[in-house]
Amino acid sequence: MPVQTQHITAVDIENGRIRLPHAAKSLFPNGVAHVDVSLLGHVLTNVAYDPRYGPDRERSAVLRVGKSALASIPPGTVLGVTRNASGMICIDR
Repeated sequence: MPVQTQHITAVDIENGRIRLPHAAKSLFPNGVAHVDVSLLGHVLTNVAYDPRYGPDRERSAVLRVGKSALASIPPGTVLGVTRNASGMICIDR
């Protein structure tokens, strides 16, 4: 069963980001990194990932995919996050 993203807001779309809750962080590196992901069937390379483990508290991780990558996603959408057999992180409806 896939883990889910946070609800994607209009502000997320404007800022080109996907926010990820704690459960989704297990699919990503432990620290700040650049990753390749498949977003709605489109492979995005060298995407900035920040798990945002702060000194005071843990926050939602952020995956910066760019505004154009989120253009077809309406606000309020929740996406599923999985890893495929080759290890690619896949984010789909």
